[in-house]
Amino acid sequence: STAAVVQINPVPTVTSVLGNNAVCMGSNTTYTNTTTGGVWSSTNPNIASVNAAGQINGLQAGSSTINYTVTNSFGCSTIASKTIVVNPVPSAITQVNGNTTFCTGGSVTLVAPPADNYLWSNGAATQNITVNTSGNYSVTASLSGCTGTSIPVTVTVNALPSTTITASATALCPGATATLSVPTAATYIWSNGANTPSIATATPGSYSVTVTNAAGCTATSAPV
Repeated sequence: STAAVVQINPVPTVTSVLGNNAVCMGSNTTYTNTTTGGVWSSTNPNIASVNAAGQINGLQAGSSTINYTVTNSFGCSTIASKTIVVNPVPSAITQVNGNTTFCTGGSVTLVAPPADNYLWSNGAATQNITVNTSGNYSVTASLSGCTGTSIPVTVTVNALPSTTITASATALCPGATATLSVPTAATYIWSNGANTPSIATATPGSYSVTVTNAAGCTATSAPV
């Protein structure tokens, strides 16, 4: 018989992929391997790219796998793989329940996206806050170790109009007239039906006025 020589080529030895097991969506993360000469790759759709330095970017939420392939001079390859859990970053959108512009005495509720914990710009640590003062409100939320900060929501609280009635007199002799006035506003409705900033009356009674300012805020005076 004729002898045949069979050569079994060795496969390279590759160490484990080093790096975080859990990362945040959209982060840029670098992975390493102590074995040199390898090529990084991934066929997972949750990873946008892996460059030659082991840097991955464009991660989407879910489970992703990266590979480090070492090929020796014989053409034999060994692959070291690492599965990465990609956690979502809390949304940068704050839900607004109500109008963000209102009059004193009103309020609006701001709702953060679902997360593990919250910190609002006013110091609150709940998912929802009720706001009744003017300002810019944002929330930093953390979910599975990933943190996101919302775009600020501007709340404007308009003041109520002044309704203090100034009376020239509140006790009259027969035939005399009293003048009742309120500060300047947009519209006026007196209890006697007048719609001017001042009224003159010689009739005994209780007088009040409902005033609306330029911002659309309305208030009613105490009776005189």
